[in-house]
Amino acid sequence: MKKILISIIVMFYILRGCADEVVTPQADALEVPRITAEELKGKLDRGVDVIIVDTRGKNIFEQEHIKGAISIPLDEVEERHKELPKDKEIVFY
Repeated sequence: MKKILISIIVMFYILRGCADEVVTPQADALEVPRITAEELKGKLDRGVDVIIVDTRGKNIFEQEHIKGAISIPLDEVEERHKELPKDKEIVFY
């Protein structure tokens, strides 16, 4: 059985470039692997097939986001998680 690999919840400061800070949810959070912004960039540079989910509000997403990212605001993740593939690495930020 293939596992869903939820890589991280990373907060990028898009307007200022990538940040080193990694943020995880507080209550009832799943234990998930974390990667830095630099590690994600390395995966993208190597052509690793990664699904990037931008959890910020749609207005912010429309202003600027990581190329190829999809928008699922944080308050919609629980109801929309089934839209995500089960066989690919998924990175939330």
